[in-house]
Amino acid sequence: MHQVLTIIAVYLTALVAGGIPMGASSTEPDLMRQTRDFHNNCKEIAIVNAGDRPRLARAPQPPLPMPYITAGCRGADGKHHRSKLALDYCLGWNPNARLKKNLIPQNNGFGIQKGKCYNCQYLADDYYSFMYKCTCMIPDLIDVDRDYSEARYFEEPGVIHYDPQSGRLRCFNHLGI
Repeated sequence: MHQVLTIIAVYLTALVAGGIPMGASSTEPDLMRQTRDFHNNCKEIAIVNAGDRPRLARAPQPPLPMPYITAGCRGADGKHHRSKLALDYCLGWNPNARLKKNLIPQNNGFGIQKGKCYNCQYLADDYYSFMYKCTCMIPDLIDVDRDYSEARYFEEPGVIHYDPQSGRLRCFNHLGI
């Protein structure tokens, strides 16, 4: 009995100290794969902000909230299709976030509007790393009647990704147009 208690005590001590690896999250490889597939199958990825003019003309469609991400993605037919998806459908706003990561994954979160964000950009380093960078209005903690602008970031993989069947952008239950 004493040996069993000693083994349990050693295990719990190692667990508290962080010495026993618990294995990687099973969702992390899928999210990274989605990001890789997005970069492999979509070209000319860009953010269209208010005041920007889209490069490709299309038939009249309902306007998307600005800003939106646009890309030419390969569908199941092997052809590239231009797709657009509003960032507000995919991102929410956490006013208490740290490290300037106020933009968070949230279905219909309207984080761009809530953060009064503008001048958004999509920056990709390679097939696995990317960043959405927006300038947002941050409340001044000293002068409560005033806001100031500052860059805010979003870089969680798998939130905005590519749908291989349709060749369109997707987040949560939203399929780009």
